[in-house]
Amino acid sequence: MAAKDYKLGVGNFGSVYIAKTSKKDPRQMTTDRAVVSKSEFIAAILEWVITQIEEDSGTLSITTEGKTVAEIKIFRDKLMKGV
Repeated sequence: MAAKDYKLGVGNFGSVYIAKTSKKDPRQMTTDRAVVSKSEFIAAILEWVITQIEEDSGTLSITTEGKTVAEIKIFRDKLMKGV
C-alpha cells in the first residue's frame, strides 16, 4: 500500500487512527487501520514543526488572511538534548 492510500481520522471518544479509506465510500475506514498514540501524534507534530521553522528565528508563524494568529518557537538546542 502506498502512503497516499492512508489518512488520519478521528474515531469515537477522540481516538486518532491512521487508516486506509474504502474505495466505495471515502468517508469510511477499512479494517486496515491502527490507533495512533498521543505520544506518537505529538512526536509527529513536533517533527513537522521542526522542518517548517525558519532557521534564523526558530519560529513557525501561523497566518490566516495575511494576519499572524499564532507563533510556535522552538529552541533546537534544548529540544535536541532529549534525543
